Amino acid sequence: MSENITMMKTQSVRLDRMLVDLLEFSRVGRLQNIETISIATVVEKSLQKLGMGTNGTTTTRIELSKIRCGPDDARRIFDILLSNAQKHGAPPFEVQVYEADGCCVIHVADAGHGIPFAHRGKVLEPMSTLQSRDAIEGSGMGLAILQKIAAIYQGSITWRDVEDSASTQAALVEIHLPLAS
Repeated sequence: MSENITMMKTQSVRLDRMLVDLLEFSRVGRLQNIETISIATVVEKSLQKLGMGTNGTTTTRIELSKIRCGPDDARRIFDILLSNAQKHGAPPFEVQVYEADGCCVIHVADAGHGIPFAHRGKVLEPMSTLQSRDAIEGSGMGLAILQKIAAIYQGSITWRDVEDSASTQAALVEIHLPLAS
């Protein structure tokens, strides 16, 4: 009997998380004004929220100070990328924001296993995970939310394989967002 109650509690927590994430997904690009956002502030808040800013395992290089974006979407980008790195990857973590080819490039890397090439399209779909929810909790909405943010701002998400980068990191995710003219 107590086993069933425990399972029901676990499932209700998962359902609540999924509903919250679906609501987040529906709000991407809505209910906010496009503003000039301080990237350093957003990164700092995300790192603090996740407890990654003070443990010495995260390096940041912010060369682009501001971007035009909805403030909630800017927060979502860094919260999702950093929490995914923390949940699915391993330290050290690396955050870089710079300009390249007329885009703001948001680069987050970790020393985890990365996303296998064959599954990179699948993980961008809503409610899609590569691991069992019993192994790692999650709704499978994070990368789908990032994909929607990138699409709203006419950007893209790319994965860079280790051999394509000078970095020593294993998992590298980049979001490219066009700079406002």
